[in-house]
Amino acid sequence: AAAPDVRSALSARAGERPAEKRPGFFVFAPGLRHGAADLTNHPALRCDPAALGRWDAPDGGVAEEVVATRLKMLKRERKLAPDAWDPLRGPGWPGVYSDRSARGLRDVDPRDVAARDSLAEALRLWGDIQAADPAQPYTFPLRCRVASATSGADLFDAVAWLAAVAPDARRAAGLGVLAADVVGDEGVVVLSCQGAAAAAAAARALSAATANFCFALDGRRLDLRV
Repeated sequence: AAAPDVRSALSARAGERPAEKRPGFFVFAPGLRHGAADLTNHPALRCDPAALGRWDAPDGGVAEEVVATRLKMLKRERKLAPDAWDPLRGPGWPGVYSDRSARGLRDVDPRDVAARDSLAEALRLWGDIQAADPAQPYTFPLRCRVASATSGADLFDAVAWLAAVAPDARRAAGLGVLAADVVGDEGVVVLSCQGAAAAAAAARALSAATANFCFALDGRRLDLRV
């Protein structure tokens, strides 16, 4: 069987939004209802999915059913219920979002979604989540300078397009965009992927210093950095 298309991964599609948007800043993690410090007490399969399945491997990775089998085995080993959250089936994808109607938030328990007044506050909460559960390599922010005419929505759409079409970015397993915001001349975009290695690959693919393309947004070269 063929390896799954990384663009079909939950992480790649989590930021997709319908025509009718519900803007704001939201954080989702399985078990967040218990608070960031205690979310690991919630039954969920927390692991690095790319390392488990190697969807980004040079030889094309492994078939989705193999990944699913490995996840089932891990659930049995950790004494988790078959329907416990996992990074292949969800529901939802952990991360920081700028739209409540995003695909990655649509079917999750609302008790595990926290609203914040700004993207900076949402990222602080995500930092607390990562401190409690460093095994979650699902979400990471990149920053850039933007033109005065550029909005958060513009930045979101531009980076989502790059993630879908830039060759090196496409090789970063399951890369997608969850959120974006602009304050002054600084833009912040939150991306999702299938693991820690994919996050590092995405950062290299989208940095002006190492990217194999040049992309300008409103007349200013887009240079995304950690």
